[in-house]
Amino acid sequence: MTKIFEKDPVSKLDYALDWSTQLSSTDAIATSVFTVPTGLTKEQEYIADGKPVVWLSGGELNQTYEITNSITTDEGREDNRRFLIKIVDL
Repeated sequence: MTKIFEKDPVSKLDYALDWSTQLSSTDAIATSVFTVPTGLTKEQEYIADGKPVVWLSGGELNQTYEITNSITTDEGREDNRRFLIKIVDL
């Protein structure tokens, strides 16, 4: 099931993904890239405490955007996850 987050169009928020259940105890995320569609602004992205984090702003009211996080691990695994951002008046 794809996770859906609600966001106000004027808010700037961070979203972190926990990959720990998909990784072995000896593996860690080496690189992380978030793909953000036109309409949202990717303010910054980084890895904190082993979790990929993206800061997003903007968005058009009543639109839903799909965000993709692609990772590579120290042991060479490559994978991606998607989540949705629904823009609502909060």
